[in-house]
Amino acid sequence: MKKKILRIGMIGTGRIAARFVDEIRYVEQKYQIGLQFVYNPHPQSAAYFADQHNIRYATDDLATFIDGVDAVYIATPHETHGNYIRKMLENGKHVLCEKPMTLFETEARELFALAKERQLVLMEAVKTAYCPGFMALQELLNQGVIGCIHDVEACFTKIGSAAGREIWGDYAGSFLELGSYCMLPVARLLGTDAKATHIWSLQSVTGCDSYTKVIFENKIQCATVKTGLGVKSDGELMIAGEKGYIHIPSPWWMPKKIVVRHEDPSRVELYEYPFEGGGLRYEIAAFANKIKGMEMCSNIKQEENEGEGKETAFLSEEESIWMAAQMEWFLQQKKEMIISDQWGEKIKKPAIWAHRGCSARYPENTLLSFEKAAQINGIKGIELDVQMTKDDQLVVIHDERLDRTTTGTGYVKDYTFAQIRALAITPSGQGRPYESTGHLHVPALAEVFALLKPYCEKNGLLINIELKNSRIAYKGMEKKVIAMAENYGISNYIVYSSFCHASMGLVKKLDKNAKTGLLSTNILDAIENQEQYHADALHPCNVGMAINRETVQYLKERNIPVRVWNGQEPLFGQVRPLGKCDLERYTLLGATDLFTNVPENYLE
Repeated sequence: MKKKILRIGMIGTGRIAARFVDEIRYVEQKYQIGLQFVYNPHPQSAAYFADQHNIRYATDDLATFIDGVDAVYIATPHETHGNYIRKMLENGKHVLCEKPMTLFETEARELFALAKERQLVLMEAVKTAYCPGFMALQELLNQGVIGCIHDVEACFTKIGSAAGREIWGDYAGSFLELGSYCMLPVARLLGTDAKATHIWSLQSVTGCDSYTKVIFENKIQCATVKTGLGVKSDGELMIAGEKGYIHIPSPWWMPKKIVVRHEDPSRVELYEYPFEGGGLRYEIAAFANKIKGMEMCSNIKQEENEGEGKETAFLSEEESIWMAAQMEWFLQQKKEMIISDQWGEKIKKPAIWAHRGCSARYPENTLLSFEKAAQINGIKGIELDVQMTKDDQLVVIHDERLDRTTTGTGYVKDYTFAQIRALAITPSGQGRPYESTGHLHVPALAEVFALLKPYCEKNGLLINIELKNSRIAYKGMEKKVIAMAENYGISNYIVYSSFCHASMGLVKKLDKNAKTGLLSTNILDAIENQEQYHADALHPCNVGMAINRETVQYLKERNIPVRVWNGQEPLFGQVRPLGKCDLERYTLLGATDLFTNVPENYLE
């Protein structure tokens, strides 16, 4: 008889949700589970995520979602966890919830009581708790390898990502985002009677804590927890005992190596353990086993190729409740503990550029998309991408390959201009021509210049030309583009950019008056290369903006144009909500301009 598949549903469609999808594939067959359903209150987001990750069902109707699943993984903003958990438990669903499970002690106790009443599994997804290395650490300590434990130091910091909820809002910041990892060894090794006694916290330019240090104590032990977003320290775990100490090097929350040291410096013991993938597969396996009737404190056996073969314990109810209590305490202390005030400067909205034209409404990098963008009142500029054909013609297309946006296949560089011209534009990834206003074609750069020149001369419209030479080194591209701009008499309206920063240095050598911008996924990389290549501006991804004060102050003091591009917006043919981005967020971080697929959202 075929075994029944445990139907897993997912609430939330963010970054961690995508990682969960990748990880569950490694354990679904062994544990007879399957990701069947995804829920998001925004139907377009649910549909898009399901399509991208090959999930069978997607919905914005919670009742429909509940009817279609046996267990739920919750990956939504922190403050929403409690309500979702309660709703799922009340409807008889097992729950695995991302950390922090809840931000309030009383709520945590109520939810665990409800789960026990309904005979359901409720687990907090702190992946470290379920991985082989952390379980081995506990066993070593139980064996007394360093004697009585007196001190624990856990650190988890990241150099600033300007991504969504991590740094924006009342429930953002380093402690709420990363504190669960660091508190895990505190709860496990010092016990849940440990109390937070001292705190020091630094406020970022966005108002959240960018760095927090908390001291925990019981009668004979203490612990230090350090978390940071935009402040970097070594992400290690140190455990001090009467016979020696244990060191787990960075990143300790993905433990692969445990080092035991003693008074004699020559006496060093090294232990190594598997850690597969991103680690979420361990918590998924534990969740599945627990649902299948395992006792709260029972162990599970795993096979070597999945990091198995080690005893794996569950994160206990007491530990989750204790961590929720610490989160609540942090929120209560938040206003008093902030040692630096938010900058009291007037917020200026960034200038708006049309990224690949009006590329959410119309096919990207087409004359239609550019013309619609140029007609928007208040638009500062239009961004476009340039590649070179087999016969050295400059064409406007983003990808090195033709497959995504045209009816052709293969690399642009392998086709002549005439061959590419014969292809039709397709809605992003749909493989059929765009026909709303007749077939569109890949334009030559000369055609785009001819179209936009009147708007440049009349309205001061700027054109950002991204040279797509970071993957394919198009010989002579810089010289050809500069010459064409001069020929059309619009050099003063051109900004050149590239992920290949050396290319921007060459543009400056060819034309000392040319304006250049360094593209990057992380603004720190662009800052590092700005002086070397004499760049005029920085063009970072929105999630790669620095959130530390030093960098923000550096940018503003030097009046460096920072043109941010939003890599999370939809393109034509994609199904995603077209919500407005909070422009104030990026001006706080030093942004002066925004490249957006939806310029009409901000200017119409």
